[in-house]
Amino acid sequence: MAVGIIRHGNGPPVDESPLEDFIRTLSQLPAEEWQKRIAALEALVKSIPDHSTSANAEDGDLGVAFPVTPSSAPRENSGVSVAAANNSNVVVPWYRSSRSVRKLSPPLKNLILDARSAVVKEATELIG
Repeated sequence: MAVGIIRHGNGPPVDESPLEDFIRTLSQLPAEEWQKRIAALEALVKSIPDHSTSANAEDGDLGVAFPVTPSSAPRENSGVSVAAANNSNVVVPWYRSSRSVRKLSPPLKNLILDARSAVVKEATELIG
């Protein structure tokens, strides 16, 4: 499996490369290098496609088939995820995996709790 590609249980593989880069950068840089830490957050945010400018169909469909993780997939009567069988060869982007997104909690908390108001301002503008 490629670097940054993680498999959570029986689900499809998840590409956590941008997430791993962000976490590694924040853990290695001291708080004094807050500009580089904000740049790492900006790179992570840029790894998420901007769907606000995409033309949606009337039903809200973007016209793109996004892979889903087993936790968000529709279930058959047996309780088996439909997506687990259908998307077994598809690599899910990190931002579509709830397990991957949960990994953001500690580094984002660390970044936002920085006493510098510029860090909090920059971080919340990028996130929000």
